[in-house]
Amino acid sequence: MHNKFLIIDKDSELNSLVITGSMNFTSNQMRSDPNHLIFIQDKSLAIGYTIEFDEMWGSNTILPNLGNARFGANKIQNTPVNYMIGSVPVELYFSPSDKTTSKIIDQLKKTKENILLGLMIFTNWELRDQVVKSLQSNVPVRWIVDDDSNSAGVMQAVTLNKGEVKVHSHPDLFHHKYAILDDSGSNPVLITGSHNWTFSAETINDENTLVFYDQRMTNIFRQEFEARWKELNLTSQDEIRTGKNMLIYPNPSEGMLYVDRSIVKIEIFNLLGQKLKEINNPVSQIFFELANGIYIFILHTENGTFLNKVMKL
Repeated sequence: MHNKFLIIDKDSELNSLVITGSMNFTSNQMRSDPNHLIFIQDKSLAIGYTIEFDEMWGSNTILPNLGNARFGANKIQNTPVNYMIGSVPVELYFSPSDKTTSKIIDQLKKTKENILLGLMIFTNWELRDQVVKSLQSNVPVRWIVDDDSNSAGVMQAVTLNKGEVKVHSHPDLFHHKYAILDDSGSNPVLITGSHNWTFSAETINDENTLVFYDQRMTNIFRQEFEARWKELNLTSQDEIRTGKNMLIYPNPSEGMLYVDRSIVKIEIFNLLGQKLKEINNPVSQIFFELANGIYIFILHTENGTFLNKVMKL
């Protein structure tokens, strides 16, 4: 149960309120971790969220009914999707029942100008494939990620297709889950909620996702994105292949690689994004025991995480 939402006075026209977003109700999440909450005063949306709550509660009374309660894959699609909040069209999806990943893909397919991703983790390959297709259609992509270890395969695909990725390497946790699409165009879209872009969020966890068709909302999130982006170092192949930033060499290699001592972990992937090997605390020389070809090295250092293509001869 990965939701983070509150419903207040659902039957009140003036006081009904939904509070939702990416933030857990913990001290660190409220005080230090990059996160967000949205407060929405709308009776119809509060009723929609209440239907979902009652499904998990098992009743619409103060007492739960465990026999009727449904979670995860046992839930059904029983909530309204479309809302008009003030003058803003909004869509609401709950996971796993509403096939949220397909709805996000539909939005990505329509994007023409830019994609900004604030995602703690990104491992869903269906979404990865659509982001890559967008890049190949000359739609620029920028992405801030926290969990660069589990997200490594998607990071590889994005950077190989000229997307930009920055790893949130600060001690706090970048816990956002949002996408900003075409924010400066005529059809701006914000996708946000509790739903990580992962297989578990799509098929197992109880999640909620909101889609806003509104330039004001996209602008607010764009300001947050740019503020966090400026704090971070770019994950760039050029940074680790030239000059003082060269971390592994020679490249191409016949099998022996020399490793900069700042590296604390190396992950090696093939071009399909499959992880082949992990080396923790590597010594100054490592033997590259793989077939000839091109591989992606993700290098975890004291100063951040970097990607590099290495050719084995």
